[in-house]
Formats: sequence, C-alpha cells, structure tokens
Amino acid sequence: MNMANLKKLTLLHSNDMHGDFLAENVDENLIGGVSMLSGYINKVRQEEKNVIYAIAGDMFRGSIIDSEYQGISTIEIMNLLGPDIVTLGNHEVDYGVAHLLFLEKCAEFPIINANLHIKTNNARLFEPCHIIQIDGMKILFIGILTESVLSQCKTDGIIGTFVNVEDAAVEVGRICNTYNAMDVDFTVLLTHIGFEEDKKLAALLDPSWGVDVIIGGHSHTFLTEPCVVNGIPIVQAGTGTDQIGRFDILIDTDTNSINSYTWTPVPINSEHCPRDEAIEQVIGTYKARTDEKYGKIITKFVRKLTHPSRIRETELGDLFSDVLRESLGVDIFLLGSGSIRNEQLGPVVTKGDLRECFPYDDAVHVVYITGGQLKLMLKRMLRDEVFEGAHCEFYQLSKGLVVEYDQASHSYFRFEFEGEPVDDDRVFTVGLQHFHYLNIEKSFGITIEELRKNHMDRVVATSCTQVIEEALQVGQHQNASGEGRLILHLNRDWAASKSGVRHRIIIDSDTGGDDAAAIILAAKSPSVEIIGVTVAAGNVSLEQAAANSMASLELAGCDAPVYLGATCPLSGEDKECFSVYGKDGMGEADLIHPKGKPQEKSAVDFILDTVSANPGEVEIMALGPVTNIALAIMKDRETMMKVKRIWSMGTAGFGPGNATPVAEFNVYKDAPAYKMMLELGVPITVIGLDQDDEPTWSDEKKLAEMMDGNELQRFIAIATRKLLEFKKGNGIPAVDLPDAVAMGCLVWPDYVEETTQCYGSCITEPGETYGMVVFYREGFTYDSMPKIGKANIAVVTKAKKSEFVDRLNAAFKS
Repeated sequence: MNMANLKKLTLLHSNDMHGDFLAENVDENLIGGVSMLSGYINKVRQEEKNVIYAIAGDMFRGSIIDSEYQGISTIEIMNLLGPDIVTLGNHEVDYGVAHLLFLEKCAEFPIINANLHIKTNNARLFEPCHIIQIDGMKILFIGILTESVLSQCKTDGIIGTFVNVEDAAVEVGRICNTYNAMDVDFTVLLTHIGFEEDKKLAALLDPSWGVDVIIGGHSHTFLTEPCVVNGIPIVQAGTGTDQIGRFDILIDTDTNSINSYTWTPVPINSEHCPRDEAIEQVIGTYKARTDEKYGKIITKFVRKLTHPSRIRETELGDLFSDVLRESLGVDIFLLGSGSIRNEQLGPVVTKGDLRECFPYDDAVHVVYITGGQLKLMLKRMLRDEVFEGAHCEFYQLSKGLVVEYDQASHSYFRFEFEGEPVDDDRVFTVGLQHFHYLNIEKSFGITIEELRKNHMDRVVATSCTQVIEEALQVGQHQNASGEGRLILHLNRDWAASKSGVRHRIIIDSDTGGDDAAAIILAAKSPSVEIIGVTVAAGNVSLEQAAANSMASLELAGCDAPVYLGATCPLSGEDKECFSVYGKDGMGEADLIHPKGKPQEKSAVDFILDTVSANPGEVEIMALGPVTNIALAIMKDRETMMKVKRIWSMGTAGFGPGNATPVAEFNVYKDAPAYKMMLELGVPITVIGLDQDDEPTWSDEKKLAEMMDGNELQRFIAIATRKLLEFKKGNGIPAVDLPDAVAMGCLVWPDYVEETTQCYGSCITEPGETYGMVVFYREGFTYDSMPKIGKANIAVVTKAKKSEFVDRLNAAFKS
C-alpha cells in the first residue's frame, strides 16, 4: 500500500442544536452548552491536522435567547463557534425567508442548500454546495432539504422546494456530475430530512456519483454507530449540544474514496471538554437581558409536568390543549405535539420557561369539521409510518375527545366526545395553530376547501402563546394526567402487527391460584406479549411465587422469563396475611414442578431496563403488592414515567375490602408502595374487588366441568380447591378470580363498558383504615372537603361480568 496516497480527515458534526447554548448540571456534572462544545472543537483542531466542523441544520429555535433576538444572537454565537459549513434546517425559516436571507448576510460561514428555490423562475436562494480545500484535498458538501421546509414556507407563496427524496437524489446526481471534472476527493451530503428519509435517499444514489457519507438531522436520532446503506455511512448526533459526532477518515486521494474510517458520538461534558470563555461572555450578555425580561414567575404546577414523547398523549399536551380549548371556546383543540419543545416543565414556571417550552407564537384558526371527517383526519395522524420513526405531525387532544386506536386492525375501539360516540354528521368547531392550518392537507389528508363546505373558517386569536400565558397566570396549581384521551394499542414491529399484538406487558405478581389464571389468560391471548413476569412476596413467599409463575407459563407454552423482586414491603414490617389458596398458593396439590429457573437480574432492574429500551410501549399488569413498582420508582422515576400504562388489580373499588372491611389485600400488604404508584403520574387503570362479584364466580358445577376439561382448565380447578374450601366455610360454594378478571379487562377490549375518572388517595397511616383507597370522582363536589387534585386513575365501574367464566374457558381452550 502506498501510504502517500492516504490522507486523514477529521470531520466533526452537529445537528438540531436549537439554540442550546447553556450547559446543564446533571448528577453534579456539567453537560452540553456551546462553551464546552467550542472548547472541544478547538481542542481537536489543535490536535489534528485536517479538521472540518459541519452543522446539519436547525441552529435556530428552542431557547429564549434565540426567540427573543430572532436568530441574530444565534448567528453571532455560531460565528464564534466557527463552523466550516452549515446547511439549512426547517426551523431556519421560522422567522420568515426574508429574515433568513438577512441572517445569512450576518453569518461568517457558508450556508448551503441545493433545493430551496423561487417558484417563478426556479432560481436558488442559496448556493447548492461548497468545496472546502484542505491539505490538497477537495471536500464537496451538498445541502439537502425536502418537504419538511415546505410546510413553513407556505407563508411565503413564492418559495418552493423539491418535495421528495427521489427529486433530491436527482439533484445530488446533477451536482456530483457537474463537479466531477474538478477531481473531488470526498463528498458529503449535509441533509435535514430525518433518519428514515436519509436511508431512502442513500438507496437511490448511484455509486458512480461518489457520495461518501451522509450527515443528517431533523429526526433528532442519536446513533451509537453509523447506519450503512448502499455503502454510504449515515450518521446523526441526536439533538442540542450534549454530544458531537466525530469521523476520523483515511481518504484515498487516488481513487477519491474512503480507505477506512471510525465514527463515534462524543459527549460534551466537563471531563474532557475545556470551556470557551469568549463565547461564555457573549452568551452571558444575552442571558442577562433575557433573564430580566423573562424571569417573572407565571404559575406553579402541583408537580413537574412532562412531555416525554411527541407521538403519545402527554401531561403538557393535555394542559396546553385544554387551556386553548377553554379560552377560545371551541369544541376541540388539536395541538401540534412538536410545539412543545421541552420534555418537562415546572413546578415553578417563569415566563422564560414557558417561552422556551412553547416557543411558537402562532395565530389560531377555528375550522368546522364533521365527525366523519375528524375520524379520517386522526386516522391519517395515526398511520403506521408515524410509529416507525417517520417525522410526521402528531397532535395532542383536548378534554372531551376520547380516541382508542388499534394499530393491528387500523381501526378505532372508541371514538367519543363528552362520553358519547361521535356522530359522523355532527359538526365540531376545532382549533388549529396557524402552521397546522396552513398544512392541514399534509397532516390530515383533507383540504381547507373541503372543510369550508361545512362553514367558513376564521381566526380567533393572533397569539396562542399569549392565551396560554394569561390562563396560567390566572390559575395556580395546575395538574394534568396525560392519559385517557388518546389510547394507543401499538405493535412492537411488523411481525407483532401480523399476530395482532396490542399489549406488551410485564406481569408483576405474588402468584397464587388467581394470578396463575391471569398469567395463563395473558399467555393464551393473541393480543398480548408477556415480556416478563416479576414477583414479590405476598400470597406466598418470593421463591414460591416464582415457582408458581414459571409452572403457569410453562403449562401455557410461554417462555417469558421470571425475575425475583421484593421479599417484604417498603416498611420492612410485613403485614400478617394468610393464603386462601393453601401454603403453596396453588391448592397444595403438588402441581408446581417448573423446569426453568428465575433470572439473575433483579425484578426492579428488569422493569427499568425494559421500559428504558421501549419508552411509551410497556404496560405493567400489577396483580400483587406493588412493592417492585415502588422500588423501581424510587430508583429511577424518570424512566418509570415512560411506562405506557399500569393496570392494577388493587383496592376494594367502590365496595368492601377483603383484608379488612375497607382494604383489599394487595394494597393492605404494602400501602406506601401503592400510594407511590398512584402519585407517579402515568396512566393507571384500577380494577377493584367490586368487579369480581357473583357473576364472575365459578361455582361447584362449573369447577367440576373444568375438571373434565383440558390440562389448563384442570390446573386452575385444582389450584383453587383450597379457595373453594375457604369460601364454603363462609357459606359461598364458589371461587372468585380477581386477578383473572383484571387481566380480562386488558385482553378483551369490549369487556369493560365503563371507567370513571377519579383521584385516588391511599391511606398509609396506622389504624383501621390502613390500606384503604378513597376515590374522589372527577366532576363531583364534596362540600365538607377542600378542593382535591385532578383525576390520577381510571377506575373500572362496569364490565360484562356475566360473560367472564365463558370467556375464560374459551381462552383456555384456544
């Protein structure tokens, strides 16, 4: 090998910085910020010979400093940071195309874009590409945007762009062919179209064009290694300034190709990134000005409210959409999820906090939409590509509208407004932000002209930010549950889609006979994937609960793993209880001989690792004391906030208890843990003892029939025989299976006929009411009590109980 023909290039890159100027304190360490980012870039420039720093779009939006100075502050800071090349992102046009052209004149670095043009004469607004010459090498950069920027540019009717990756690929080929005669050594596409679109674009590129790498943005994708498509490495560096991407490349200047490369995301932190005091001084000047204006406290929430994902219902989404609906007097407000830029807000909220979290100060339009049109519009919002990672618009729903959607069948389980099914012919007034009004056809698949046949639309506010700020100032101690309006039954992947999986669950149990019935029901349900079973001591010891769980899973043909959890309640003082299912919890019939063993990982770590790896997808079915869930909350509350839903067989519902006259066994066993779960803030559905009354019981005759049934039926009949003896002693010749009833509420979508939104309060003080959960129905007033918090749980209050036994037996026979 002739080493003289190989030259090293160090290519650093950022994307979607969104005015993320300031470092943050995380676990007592400084993370991110342009000061340390600049320090790292300067350090690399001193250590390496050939260094280029590129930014793949969206320098603007996301910070108070950027919004207040409409990007001028950002350009000044970027000039000090000194990128060698920048491409446009969709937010670069947020302040208008004319303002963007002004900002370009302020920039001391080249800004490129190949496909933003004037419609009338097709003239480009920016240089399409730029060649950087370094150490005798020619490095060609090409900037690409597709339809994402077109949405904002609709306010500038003369501005257009190529609208798909096919057009973009053709343009890339045209540019590459044009510059081939210049003996370009290395070609980089700087894109701002999203990770999935980058992969499509790479697949369309002709290898002879010589594109070597794609550095992307827009989808905020954090990668740990490049994704290689058509021989082209594709990279992104997440969002903000918390990390930077780094290529170390050997370029073969004879063949104008990559000889070898390494790529890594580099964390920007105080451990190995020096600070840039010059940039800090400039930022400090801007910050001092904005702090004075935006430091005013607007309100205080009851707790920190969150927005962990833009493609699910969130607490902040509920709060803001409700404020706009109520303030503007519309039936429904559809709030763009992407309008909320921060993952959390509060509990103390300043004017600056609000502006940073909700920076888009759009006008608001009211449009008139029939129920039939609304169903079609939201079905487009919920199309498969949204959940596969495509950067599509998504919306938060205001109070009153309840949509339950099943991705496997692409159908609605529920579509209700104020408790009634939505009539296709009813016309609703719907509020939309100006940006989303302009792009209604792209987002919802319907035109303004179609909607105007119902009624002429109109502007009802010129500033949605002012509306929200005013409402928050008037009302203190706001809360939001982030659940109950948009209920999504999503598939893990296409294989899961074809099998009809709607629920990916962790079963948390103290497995006795009724838990075993619930586990088998879940294992036999095609709509459920059991990710794992975590056990705690409750009905039986921890080891016995694990053995019972494994035996039940093995009998049902399910290979889900079992994890050992808590041996005692949070207090360490176990409440004396006895198992009505016998000493082994399974009828003392020598049924339990599992082949497998529990996993070495703890139940708490399994729960946290699983939820962290699958945010917004994992549901927990809690069939026993919730000590494992509470321990997970104590260890990592932020991760537990990403649980999709908790289903709890717990509480007495609106009836009597079984551990005491007012307390149900699972709650009584560890009331502090149950209180902690109720206060977590994720969607919770409670199925109390009142849903397991006589219609759901198996009497002696039905149990005898089960003994003549298949292996699963006989297993449950035998496992519950001690319970039957106990019940007979109390004058009831039947068994109840509350855990199986709770699981039925999850696996059978039509089984639950009514849920009631409540605020649940668990009593943890010693005494006769210990372990009682008091339910305050939402909308009820209690004259002798102070105002209570908003609903934190949905309580099942009506189900098809008379069908339970037949449904359970049918599931066991499947």
